[in-house]
Amino acid sequence: MRLQGVTVLVAEDDADSRDMLVELLRTEGATCVAAYDGHQAFDAFNRQRPDVLVADIWMAGGDGFDLIRRVRALPPEQGGLIPAIAVSGGANAEQAIMAGYHVLLSKPFDTGQLVNLIDEFLWGDRALPSPRAAWKIASPTSGHVTLTYVGYVRASDVRDSMTALVDHLRLGSVRVNADLRAVTGFALIGAYVAQRVVWPHRDAIAHVRIIADPSLASITASAACRVLGLGCTVDRW
Repeated sequence: MRLQGVTVLVAEDDADSRDMLVELLRTEGATCVAAYDGHQAFDAFNRQRPDVLVADIWMAGGDGFDLIRRVRALPPEQGGLIPAIAVSGGANAEQAIMAGYHVLLSKPFDTGQLVNLIDEFLWGDRALPSPRAAWKIASPTSGHVTLTYVGYVRASDVRDSMTALVDHLRLGSVRVNADLRAVTGFALIGAYVAQRVVWPHRDAIAHVRIIADPSLASITASAACRVLGLGCTVDRW
């Protein structure tokens, strides 16, 4: 069972959908806490902090947008950086990600994809063959760092590049350029990984400039900056 020992908070106002999700996750070994709206979910979150949040967006009694904003307002030690998966039949990915979710699954979705996502959030892509690094870092002038990503960016690439960035942040305030123009795809958990690594050092980032084609990658990077409380601009190419 892939989710043995994992606690998942499921917020869904449709009883049949909620029961289906809970049964699926329990079959994979997870402990589930179920809530019928955003208000109940946030109360449950504070009583028993889960490992992962799975929430519907449109719920009558406190929707998923309000829920994730309240969660993201918490410090990391209280669960503010929790992996969060939105499910919805109406919201789009940009809405969900900019609100604070890491990924949106559109209803109806493949239940196996949900299990795969949770598995990836918790254990990353360590089981995959190690690729050549799809990134490089440079500091052309003092106080400026450029991160360039090429091809498919895995969670391990994000972790390694953010760790390299932290080395620069320890030296003082830095303005960061993130060049995503050559990105062809990315691990959906990349923003979560970046947030976890950078959070303790975020005050040393003066500003982030994202250079990218209009894409989900630029949206995800912008949302990660928002969660970290960083000033961010996007230059679209």
